[in-house]
This record gives sequence, C-alpha cells and structure tokens, in this order.
Amino acid sequence: LLPCLWRLLLACVERGRSLSAKSTVGRRPSLIGMDSGKAGGAGATTPRGLLEGYPQGLNFLAGMSLLCAGGASWDGSGSDVLEENAFWLLAMLLEDVLDPDFFGADVKHNLQMAYIGGLGMKNMTVDLAETHCPSIFEALGPEAFRSCLGAILDKWVLSLFIGCAPHRLIQYLWDHLILPSPYHDESSANRLPSGLGCIIAFSLAGLVCCGEFQLRGSRTLQYLLAQKQQGATAEDLSLEAAEAIQTIHKSLSQWPADQDAEFLNVATGILVDLAESGCDAMQLWSEVRKRKQRIADCTDNYDEQLMCLAKRTHFTVQEIGRLRSELENFQARRRDSPSGTSSFSSSRSRTSSQVDDGLSLDAFTELVRRAVPEFPSELCARLFNKLDAFNVGQLAFAELACGMSALSLGTMDEKLQVCFDIFDSEGQRALKLKDLGELCTVLFRVALKRGLEAAKVPSTDDVLLLFQSNRAPPSPPSAPAKPRGRMSMPGSTNLGHHMSYLVSPMASRDTSPSRCAAASGEPPWRAMLLR
Repeated sequence: LLPCLWRLLLACVERGRSLSAKSTVGRRPSLIGMDSGKAGGAGATTPRGLLEGYPQGLNFLAGMSLLCAGGASWDGSGSDVLEENAFWLLAMLLEDVLDPDFFGADVKHNLQMAYIGGLGMKNMTVDLAETHCPSIFEALGPEAFRSCLGAILDKWVLSLFIGCAPHRLIQYLWDHLILPSPYHDESSANRLPSGLGCIIAFSLAGLVCCGEFQLRGSRTLQYLLAQKQQGATAEDLSLEAAEAIQTIHKSLSQWPADQDAEFLNVATGILVDLAESGCDAMQLWSEVRKRKQRIADCTDNYDEQLMCLAKRTHFTVQEIGRLRSELENFQARRRDSPSGTSSFSSSRSRTSSQVDDGLSLDAFTELVRRAVPEFPSELCARLFNKLDAFNVGQLAFAELACGMSALSLGTMDEKLQVCFDIFDSEGQRALKLKDLGELCTVLFRVALKRGLEAAKVPSTDDVLLLFQSNRAPPSPPSAPAKPRGRMSMPGSTNLGHHMSYLVSPMASRDTSPSRCAAASGEPPWRAMLLR
C-alpha cells in the first residue's frame, strides 16, 4: 500500500493547490497581513487558501482513508479504483468533516498558525473538560489542568485517535465522521464541519472514562490537591501529575473490548448534554472559531503578540503599545456612554468569560473614520469582513493592527491589495463580473460625493486648459490664492497621480475625453471619472 499512499498524498496536495489559487507564480500571503512585514510585504487582506503543502500528520488520515476504501483486503489488483475512492474520501474528510484550518491556516513563516483548526478544537475540549472532569480540575487548578490535558489532547485530536485508541473505537468514530450519522446537524442551512461534535465528544469521553472515573478519590489526586493547597506552582503540579496523566493515554490505548459499550454511552451522553445546554452545532462551531482567533492573536502571551505584530506590521513596538492604550480608552468611553457597550477588551485582562470580546463593526467604523478619514465609510463593512479571518463577528487586536497598518502606513501596493481584496467576494484572487460592477458602483458613488465638495476647486484639466490659453487659473472665491504646484481635491491623499504644470507641446493637441469634458464646462467630477 505504500506506493498508493504516496500517490494519494501527492494528489491531495495538488488538489489543494489547484483550488486555492489560479496560479502559484508570485502568489501573495494569505491572511490579513500576517506575513506582510516591513520588508517586501505584500497582500494585507488576501484570504487563506486550502491545503497547499504536506503537513505532518496527513499520512495518518491518508492511510486510514486507504483502509476505509478497502485497502485492508486489497489483493493488489485495481489500484486505480482503490486510490480514487481513498482520494475522494480524504478530500471529504479535509473539506467537509474537519475544520477547514485543521492542519493550519495558509500563512507562510508563521508557526503560530500551524494546526490552528485542530488546536481550536483541542482548546474547546479542554474548556468543556473542566465541567466533565471536576476531580482532576480541583486537584490541579486551571493552569496545570490545561497544560496536562492539553498534552494528551494534542495527540488525540490532531491524529483523530489513530494509534491512540483500539481499532474498534477508531472504527466507530470514523463511521460517524464519514457516514450519515444522527450526530450530524443537518438542520442548519450553513455549511458546518460535520465531524466537530463527534471529535469533541469522543475526546471528552476518553478523558472521563480513562481519567476522571479511574483517578477520582485516588491517592494521586489527594496528594496533588494537598500540594496545591500548600502553594505549589502550576509548573510543579504539572511535573507531579505527569505520571498520572500518562496513565490516561495508556488506558485509552489498552481499553478493554468488554467496556466499549460504556465508553460509547459516555460519548453519546456528552453529545446529548451539549445539545440540551444550547451548544448546538452552530454554537459549537462559533466557539471553536473564537478560540482559533485567540491562537492567531497570541492572546494568552502579550509579549509574543507584541513582537509578532512588530514584525508583521509597519508599526513599531511603541506604536503598538500606544494603539492598545487608545483602544482601552476607546473601550472605556463606549462603556461609560449611555447607549454604548464595551466593544474591545484588552487581551491582558481577558478572562474565560470574556473570550468573545472584540471590536464590533460599529466601533471599527468609528476607528477607521478617525484614523483614515479619506477611507469611504461604505466600505468599512467589507473591510471588517475581510479582516475577520475566522468569521467571529469581532476583530481581535492583531487583526485590527494588521488592517490599520495597511491602511495608514502601507505602501501603494498594499493599499491597492486592500482595495482588491475588499471586492474579491469569493477569495479566489480574481474579480468576477459581479465584483467589478460593485467596484464601479462604489467608485462612482464616492466620486460623486467628493465631486460636489470639490466644485469650487479647479480640476487638473481646468488648470491645463487655462495654461494653454495663457491664463492664470481662477482662485476659489473664499480661499486665498495658492502657489503654482500640484492641485488636489479636498480630502485626497498622495495616492493620486502626480501631474506637473510643465506640459509638453503634445498636450496642446490632446483630445482626450477628460479634456473635452473640461472644455465643455461639465462638472469636475466627470472629468475625474473620465481620467
């Protein structure tokens, strides 16, 4: 089966490359400037693509797909049929069953984003384990509990239990992952990862059956609880509990067959409890996305967040600190206002109950209006959706900082990339006809609005025509005469084309539509649009 496995992996990677971009030549970074540093950074809001390279652990899923497609009883003939069935089974697993970012968001040179989808499910499982494993949680405390159980779940979740549980339990899990199952939520119109609830419930069942039930009331937990009460640090508790935690992993790998029914009943009961507590498939997916956002934002490590943003944006460390202070003040003002609510919470003061805090669309629109006044307010919602990489509905600090960096301090290419990505509705690095129509509509609306404001200021075409007639350009009635130089519309930036008053002799024979429009006395905004 090894040659089949090799060809299956190559086909899977090639499928991801072909779907994620129309061309791999000179492709841009993928996530809100996560890879666009000060030296040669490119796109600021380009969406992530699919799997485009081989990640560690994909061979487990590919090998299991071969076995599920009939590789266990394969006689060596008809390899094409076996490989094709295994290929589409693996494609369904990666694109429909698991989190799209299971092996990691497509961000180059950013190890923090590796396996972010799997880590998001792991963090969600650890949070739920605090309720399902109360004895272990009481003995270890929050920090040591997350550290110890997180080490086990890294192996379980990221490998889908392959090599960590008996084949009987793995077969049961995979049957519910790839076949129609009552555990799948088919009522939601949104496309959700169908295997999310199964994996989380199966992981919690392993912690409960192999950990909570076996360690409850044991001398090990009593000793750990006494150490915690005497003031032991989280690191010391984690070291003391290492042997007990390893027994959980060993117990699952050696789970007896006569107790399979008990294990599966616990997993089913956890799914029922989640549904009854209001944590349906949509809510579960929302919570996982929030945890993915926290991982990408480096929320739990302020120093790491600061250094990453200093590398990925045009801001210095001092400017990032000032930006955070401004946001904290902004949060306080909105909280104290009669109709306002807190819209942003500093990552240093967040707690588990405030995990969904972030910057709302209304607050983001207000911040953009202050920081970049010339940015059209009609596009704030589009920019917000592009910066919100995980569709949480709130912007994390890192997402906001990357977006503000591209808008306020970005190069010409970065700002053009932002404009392109705003209208790239499908994230395929290409504008469709519908996208182009929306782009033209917004440009005309913005041009009309600014054209009315610039009615009293001569346009560039007027200036050129007046020079051709050897007349001085008229000055606005309410403004003093300006020195000869580049004339710009109110609110415009240095992104416009720099035109000199030194016109070549060929300019006198210019019959462009913009010049004809200006000569006919039409409004200045029309001449600008024609240019």
